[in-house]
Amino acid sequence: MNAPAPDRLLPALLLALTAVTGFVDAVSCVALGHVFTANITGNVVFIGFAMAAAPGLSIDRSGVALGAFLIGANHRRSARDTDRQRSAPSLGDNMSAQTPEK
Repeated sequence: MNAPAPDRLLPALLLALTAVTGFVDAVSCVALGHVFTANITGNVVFIGFAMAAAPGLSIDRSGVALGAFLIGANHRRSARDTDRQRSAPSLGDNMSAQTPEK
């Protein structure tokens, strides 16, 4: 007995969605400087459900969470870049270190 096509398709789609969100979370964690985004991908899914008029879900609440995450991640990236610029020697420092004293 074979299950109907929609019953076979749903588990495959859920596995694919799980793999894609895991990949997105892994890449985001590396690219954003160790910011874990798993909850945010869940909010994106909730926004999709809310757009499809699922009861009990709000585009506004999930949108605020997503916006706050983006602001925080951008702030973290800016702080990381500023720290790197402060700790990196400037070109002038490198040139004076290589010029022999007379």
